[in-house]
Amino acid sequence: MTEIAYTSVVGTGVAADLSDHRALRSLAVAALDAAGGSLVSEVVHEFIPHGLTVVLIAAESHLVLSTWPEFQTVTLDLALCGDAEGRPACDVFSERLAPAHVQIREWSVAIGHEEETG
Repeated sequence: MTEIAYTSVVGTGVAADLSDHRALRSLAVAALDAAGGSLVSEVVHEFIPHGLTVVLIAAESHLVLSTWPEFQTVTLDLALCGDAEGRPACDVFSERLAPAHVQIREWSVAIGHEEETG
């Protein structure tokens, strides 16, 4: 059986430039690294007139960072398995963006099944 740990962070009241795709990509990579994830691939998509999403594919699953500059809001969603942990990524998120308010939710899901012994 494998456990997938999910972490979802919402930061509001963010004064940082939420249109700076280079800085936000760097933040996402640093968060994944802090979580113990291994970057495999990435996509950064900028929305018109504003906002962007950074998707990092990790060997352990994925990280998605999305911005809503018009609402001074950023979300960070992680799904990780193995020894990777989401909480250190939350710390990077909070340190770099300094949101006025942060909501963090964590949960896990077991997938697969244990073989019966008998």
